[in-house]
Amino acid sequence: MTVMMTQAEFNSRWRSIVGEDFGIPACSDGMAILKAFADRYPRSFEFLHTEDFISLDPDIFFGITEWKAFTEHVIVCPRCNEA
Repeated sequence: MTVMMTQAEFNSRWRSIVGEDFGIPACSDGMAILKAFADRYPRSFEFLHTEDFISLDPDIFFGITEWKAFTEHVIVCPRCNEA
């Protein structure tokens, strides 16, 4: 059985990854995809760094469809990373 992290745990973790200056890494749909990645692969989620949200390399976690879906979403979504 997979134990999913709470929304508060997820928010705390991604905020600690990106820091205060970076902002939210995606729109609400993108964040839902990122949460699915975190829930399914919590150890991989722990290895994320700020640079991973900048480079959006889908092969960082090769074979993990949730990470690939997140990167593809952020790249094409006009709501993600709005200035």
